[in-house]
Amino acid sequence: MFGGDNNRGGGYPMDPFREIERMFGMFEHGPRGFPGMITMSSSTSSTGGLHPSMDLQETQKAYKLTAEVPGIPQKDIEIKVSDNRVCVSGRRTIDFSPSNKVNISPKDEDASAFLCWERRPGEFQRCFTLPNKVNEGKVAATLKDGILEVTLEKMTPSSVMRSVPFN
Repeated sequence: MFGGDNNRGGGYPMDPFREIERMFGMFEHGPRGFPGMITMSSSTSSTGGLHPSMDLQETQKAYKLTAEVPGIPQKDIEIKVSDNRVCVSGRRTIDFSPSNKVNISPKDEDASAFLCWERRPGEFQRCFTLPNKVNEGKVAATLKDGILEVTLEKMTPSSVMRSVPFN
């Protein structure tokens, strides 16, 4: 069934839903599902159902955070960095003037009413704890076509460690 072996696991037929659960379990449990993948803590808060998708990549010298934030202008996005923690927050506002919410008169040519309303205003905040400290002075962010890219340079060991003289 579904292109699988009908005699898997002791003679039971393949259950596609069990396979889907198994695949989602690999994502939930991180390193056991994908060797070499780092596990980090993150926190999320939002209002209005605003949950931008974010990716976090690591290179030898930096971390790169990419977020989909369509319809959110740069002035409404805030990025905060401290030690090994980065937080991205934002707000989407939409004009909901009273003329957009009520029935309109056929005589009023300038008025409008929503026929379909799927975009919602809201706020979000996503915070990640990174495996290493970042150089707070070497953080760069760009926003283009609704894609936010934040590059966070890692601290070098020599700049983290310093000698402490004896009294």
